[in-house]
Amino acid sequence: MNFPPCCPQGTLLSLDNPLSARVRNLVQHIRSQRSRFMKLTIVRQRDKLEPWFQHFLVEDKGLYGGASYVDFLCHMHKEIRNLLS
Repeated sequence: MNFPPCCPQGTLLSLDNPLSARVRNLVQHIRSQRSRFMKLTIVRQRDKLEPWFQHFLVEDKGLYGGASYVDFLCHMHKEIRNLLS
C-alpha cells in the first residue's frame, strides 16, 4: 500500500468529507472501548489487498444454527424451479 508522506502507515487521513468522518469516528469509538487493540488495515474496493481480504471472509450461519443467506437463496431457487416444472 502506498501512503502519502503526510500520512504514515497506521494513521487515518482526516479528509473533509462525511465518509472520512464516519470511518474515523467508528475507529475512535471502537478503540475507546478497549485498552488494547490490533493493527487496523482498511481495504477499499478494487484495492490490491482486496483478494487477500476476501480470502479470510466466511459466511455465518443464521441465528440458532439456521440457514445462511446463500442456503436460503438456494432453497428459494429450488422451490421456484419445482413450481415452474
